[in-house]
Amino acid sequence: MRYRLLLLTLALVSASCSSSAEPALDAGPETPSELEVESADIVDFTAPEVVEPTEPRSECGDDVLFPPARTDVRVDGNRIAEGALDLGTAPQTSIALPGEAEWVVPDPVEPNGWYVSLFDGGAVRVDGAGVVTAAGAAPAGPPELDVDGTVMSPFANHGLFSDPLPDGRVVSADDVAVVLAGPTGLYGHGVLGDSLEASAIEFVDLCTDERGRIEIAPPDVIEGVAPMLADVDGDSELEIVVTLANSSVGARLAVYEFNGELLAESAPIGTGNRWRNQLAVAPFGPGGRIELIDVRTPHIGGTVQAFALDFTGDMPMLERVAASGNDYTSHVIRSGNLDMALAIDANIDGRLDVLVPTADRGALVALTRTSEADGWTSVGEVPLDGVLTSNLASQTVQGRTTVAAASSDVLLVLG
Repeated sequence: MRYRLLLLTLALVSASCSSSAEPALDAGPETPSELEVESADIVDFTAPEVVEPTEPRSECGDDVLFPPARTDVRVDGNRIAEGALDLGTAPQTSIALPGEAEWVVPDPVEPNGWYVSLFDGGAVRVDGAGVVTAAGAAPAGPPELDVDGTVMSPFANHGLFSDPLPDGRVVSADDVAVVLAGPTGLYGHGVLGDSLEASAIEFVDLCTDERGRIEIAPPDVIEGVAPMLADVDGDSELEIVVTLANSSVGARLAVYEFNGELLAESAPIGTGNRWRNQLAVAPFGPGGRIELIDVRTPHIGGTVQAFALDFTGDMPMLERVAASGNDYTSHVIRSGNLDMALAIDANIDGRLDVLVPTADRGALVALTRTSEADGWTSVGEVPLDGVLTSNLASQTVQGRTTVAAASSDVLLVLG
């Protein structure tokens, strides 16, 4: 798949906050309510036909600029892991670490090895046999590792852009690099660790240096650290997925075309200071329907939700088609770690599942989509050696898929 950035002057994109709010799923800022999923809340419809790519992907520079080992799993920000493992029967290895772990990524040099950043600023490498060695100082923010094992800053590519978000992760696909930009203090929610959010999406073609920018009209901001690039509508072209938010109605999902057009958005949560963590876009749904997965209000009884494009109205909408109980999380308040969940085939049935921590972060649960009213069922659960403190990492080496997660000073490797 290959496309060129449109040489347009992108109009100011106004994301209206007049959309009908989601049915209320939380009772207040601290005490989670009991989730009740009513059948009227769940929408079902026929998805558009998925168009297979017809043009080969070109090679121009993103493989050089963007390393293979990242905490968000893929360089396009779509948290889909390779391979498959049976969570219920996978071997488990617990490895003692010299401190509390913050980030985990695969080590591209050491087969089945891991690089672990610690909260005290240090780092270690864990080889395939579980041997731990010191690895010097860790970079600020989530680490990235190049193919030769070199540790890189996640902000090294900020120079490609005019005003990237200070903690913004650059994502890339099809030779186009994208970042959240235009830092603003307009929305003081601050759940991601600082008072700055993005007011724009900036992108650049790495081959031609063609550039574009999508402005978000106030009072909305983009509440996140990175966009996600994915084919949401099945037309073989990438779209940009972000989480919009404001103090009146809280967060909602939005999908933009690269020409600045708003393709679709979800209903907002309905209350300010309510966030959602976008995770992945893939054919999760019944019959292989493309769905966008998020965790709604992960700090106060998180709900794993699935959204799909509904083309039946005057304009496409992201309609919620499944919602779990409020038993899960994917984020710790005030943390920059948005990578505590991922998509992976967790029961070797050829379908992607969502691997997500329980609300107390004491276990990992694999949820798969069903056609029932609530839309999710567990296909496996693994208790952790304490409370999850890191992202979820995964790698596949010579057909063996493993998942790694740290609970304080213990690294648990599954598979």
